[in-house]
Amino acid sequence: MLICTKYIKLWGKEHYLELHTAKYADGEPALVVLGESEPFGRLSINIPEYKDFLGKNEFFIKTWSENEAWCLVFYPCFEYTGRTVPCGFANAPIWQLKKAFRKET
Repeated sequence: MLICTKYIKLWGKEHYLELHTAKYADGEPALVVLGESEPFGRLSINIPEYKDFLGKNEFFIKTWSENEAWCLVFYPCFEYTGRTVPCGFANAPIWQLKKAFRKET
């Protein structure tokens, strides 16, 4: 499901990006970012051992490494829950999709 679209300038180039909800292979919630002609990356990270920490419309967000430069572009679609879970040497924040961006069925 498409959440929102953004035009951003990163690494000296303009990018058109779409943020979509998806599922990991194990059924856990995912956020994928698609570029104009190919996948751009994942905003979320799958941490199965903490799956019970997620509420409805919540995701573990990868804010470090290659995501650091662009993950905050999509932050206006989310609210920080104030919760994090350990993920290797980092802590993954839990973001909740704002009501305005939810497509309730």
